[in-house]
Amino acid sequence: MVKEIWTGVKRYVRESDWLLLVLSLILCCFGLLLIFTATYSAGNTLKHIVVQGMGMCIGAVGFVILSLFDFDRFPRLWILLFFFNVMFQLSHAVFGVAGDTGNKSWIPLVAGINIQPGEVGKIIFIY
Repeated sequence: MVKEIWTGVKRYVRESDWLLLVLSLILCCFGLLLIFTATYSAGNTLKHIVVQGMGMCIGAVGFVILSLFDFDRFPRLWILLFFFNVMFQLSHAVFGVAGDTGNKSWIPLVAGINIQPGEVGKIIFIY
């Protein structure tokens, strides 16, 4: 069983889109640098860097998970995703809370973590 898992990991590493991953990581690091320079004078640099770093880690895990799926095997999946996206976009009218910008485009999840349905919709739109 361990040998099968190791073979699958080696195949995944061999077939991954490394250019996309490396360019994404470079852009994320550049974003961290921009956050650092933008918040340095305010004195609360670490909070913003940690939040962005956590987002980078979640994005990397999402990259790995989504790259394991062959979406061509599910040609009708777009219909389900379309309706999910529409309902999720409309949900902020009911469950939305005002964020730092004052608009109600954020939906609270757990432990003070909020999400914007529009960002999820962008990912769904790619499919």
